[in-house]
Amino acid sequence: MSWGAALLSGILLAAAHRGIAWCIVPGLLLVFFVLRSGYPLWRLGCLLGLSESLAIYEVWSIDSSAGFFGMLEFAVFRALMFWVFDRCLKVHQASPWLLGGLWSLCEAVHAALPFTVPNVIGEIFIDSPLRFLIGWFGAWGLSGWLVGSMGALLSRDRCKQSVLYLGAPLLAVLAASVLKASHNEQPTDVESQIVLVRGGATDEDYRREDIALRYLKLSELPESVDLIIWPETATGKVWNRDYPWMNDVSSFAARQPLLLGASRLTEEGSLANGALYLDESGAQMLDKYRRVWPIEQSYAEGALSRDIQTRFGRARILICADALDPWSTVSLAAKPFQVLIVLADASRFAGSGLAEMHLRRTRVRALEAGTPALFVEQSSTLALIDADGEVERLDQAIREPGRLRVGLSLSGHAATGGYWLLVWSGMLLALGIDWRLRRRQIKSTKISEAANEMPS
Repeated sequence: MSWGAALLSGILLAAAHRGIAWCIVPGLLLVFFVLRSGYPLWRLGCLLGLSESLAIYEVWSIDSSAGFFGMLEFAVFRALMFWVFDRCLKVHQASPWLLGGLWSLCEAVHAALPFTVPNVIGEIFIDSPLRFLIGWFGAWGLSGWLVGSMGALLSRDRCKQSVLYLGAPLLAVLAASVLKASHNEQPTDVESQIVLVRGGATDEDYRREDIALRYLKLSELPESVDLIIWPETATGKVWNRDYPWMNDVSSFAARQPLLLGASRLTEEGSLANGALYLDESGAQMLDKYRRVWPIEQSYAEGALSRDIQTRFGRARILICADALDPWSTVSLAAKPFQVLIVLADASRFAGSGLAEMHLRRTRVRALEAGTPALFVEQSSTLALIDADGEVERLDQAIREPGRLRVGLSLSGHAATGGYWLLVWSGMLLALGIDWRLRRRQIKSTKISEAANEMPS
């Protein structure tokens, strides 16, 4: 029974991460059933992770070794996570909220690994009213609250602090929804004009034509704009190696600011996947820092900055899998970024649930940062996302060239590292208080029981 519950819960969690949000409730219910079983939890966690890896099953069609590695990585992560839960549950002071905090912490550690595709429960609720909590606490914070709340309800925990932890965020969400509904639109600042370009090229197109020329033709506009953006590895060329192409792009960027995804040669001679921002003043280079191993094992690990200064503000550039990482928007720079730009190439799984997951997680990153986001993908999707994680403009056409012109108004900047430090410290403080109060309650109960057992 426990083995079947672990297998089914992993399948439900995988379906939830692919956009079927209602699966998360029965999935978590089964997780709590598994936690209460008498079997070694690390074994059940391993099985849960194996089935949860179905969230990225398309990777198998790209590279079988990548599919096997993804399955193994999920299994090991969940096994270690459930082993931690097992240790915690053997301590009598362990509360549902402590389990929720541990769940959130394990998700954060998982996301910090540079080669994984982490699943964060809080990200599933981007299309629900609970998305306000993503903006305030981050996806991790929402994960911890959800797991803790469900644990408290299942255990019928009526402690005063549990009622507070469960009710306060719900009241805050209700208040935020009312305020947003009654908010009058304010005049926007001057809008910057940006054009997102999609080449829509297939592998066959790259073999029979020069895709760089396709992008240059798509980018020829009757008037200048503030920025033109090409997606990840847009042209298939290598910066600092394909010199004729470098000259063509540099000449174009002298007239028109351009941001493009392009690989480059490192000093050691290996390829690094990244991006370039070019204008009349020169070039700014960036590197991708998160690889999906072993699909991208041919690329070197990135080392260059993720932020650039454009005509209209400071931008953070994320390359493909970088956007799957909740840490990617934690701004520690002296000048926080004002817009998030995601360059991606999902041509190998265009039109699949995995591609849709990529767009949803970009929306989560925008909401966490509190800034607009631009999503520029090679094979199907161009999108403008507002600071609330809502898609304002969308252009989708699978493997068809296209472009999307958007007006972007920047009035703020990303939440700083100090903000997230304060939020996470507050959550840890709440967990500490909860643990202390429960320990005191258990101690008081034991004293009372001992007194009652004494002979009169």
